[in-house]
Amino acid sequence: MTDTLVLGAGAAGLMCAITAARRGWRVTVMERSNKPGKKILMSGGGRCNFTNLHVSPERYLSANPHFCKSALARYTPFHFIEMVERHGIECDLKRGNLQAAAKTSDAEWHRRHADHMNARYGLDCRFVEGDELAHLAGTDVFRGGLVEYRSAHLHPLNYALGLAAA
Repeated sequence: MTDTLVLGAGAAGLMCAITAARRGWRVTVMERSNKPGKKILMSGGGRCNFTNLHVSPERYLSANPHFCKSALARYTPFHFIEMVERHGIECDLKRGNLQAAAKTSDAEWHRRHADHMNARYGLDCRFVEGDELAHLAGTDVFRGGLVEYRSAHLHPLNYALGLAAA
């Protein structure tokens, strides 16, 4: 007997399933592909930036601005991080995000993008190059990069498989 049927074993489906199971419901997850979370692997070269750690309601536009306040308050990025840690999901969770460019023209785009994101959205991101970039990336092949400290990223397929196992 199943209380809840979840169609799709992607990140959202698995998150729904684990939430329902934690409430004591009997859950069945149905997935068309041969592996839970398979499509997630296509995002971000095998990594995904799952959240901005300092998201705020003022950054959302909605016909009902109070909905965003309620949704963000009920499940914060820190709830997500705690859930990953509580279930021991080995998904290479790391705080901060580095986008590095091998070509000088792409590095210049990152420089302009950092300036734009800081000015327009007040993000805590900056352009890095030289020794600092080599240290952060672990190699000296990149010409420039964008560092954003208020985000976090993980390995999406390992996250999905960890959710399925939880």
